[in-house]
Amino acid sequence: MVARTRPGRARPAVEGATVVLRAGPSRQRLLTIAGRDGSYSYSTLQPGVDYEIEARHEGLASLTRILRVSSAGEKVGMDLALGPRIQFQETGAESGLDFVLRNGATGHRYQPEIMIAGVAALDYNNDGCTDIFFVNGATLPERKKTGPEYYNRLYRNNCNGTFTDVTETAGLAGEGYGMGVAAGDYDNDGHEDLFVAGLHGSALYRNRGMAGSRM
Repeated sequence: MVARTRPGRARPAVEGATVVLRAGPSRQRLLTIAGRDGSYSYSTLQPGVDYEIEARHEGLASLTRILRVSSAGEKVGMDLALGPRIQFQETGAESGLDFVLRNGATGHRYQPEIMIAGVAALDYNNDGCTDIFFVNGATLPERKKTGPEYYNRLYRNNCNGTFTDVTETAGLAGEGYGMGVAAGDYDNDGHEDLFVAGLHGSALYRNRGMAGSRM
């Protein structure tokens, strides 16, 4: 195989890029270094094997691509475009997502403590922005939401990178010990509803679709 690495938008040179080839995630990796013109080559590829190939260089990386040759000695080419790695930044606090999951643990090690809970991403008010609903626990063994710290929470997406807690307005604080959630329009009225599964009790919340009202 003979091919070459080429630059993405962020970098004009790829000389010295490391090209990684492996036959599946668990197999030993074969490494080579791209030459002055960015080219690289492998000559021991086995026919019918799916190889994973990618390139890396000074914090940049290509997408992992699949390579297969159909016969020994077959010449194939594949460009590997280098670009910045995808990275994530934690912005929960500044976005207004201050939810804290509480499982009611008191040292007795009840089984539900390790099985909680759930989250749903939905557009409950049909404004085109994704809202977030969190399921929460309760006291154990009573399975009661004795205070706001145990409420389920619905956060409305303000469509500007921030969220507002609208739990009480929407009537979604809930009861009992929540375990999971599913979102969907069960009655086909154009508004997403919520089903919250709980310990010894579940609830179906129909979205009435009226601004500022309870679900």
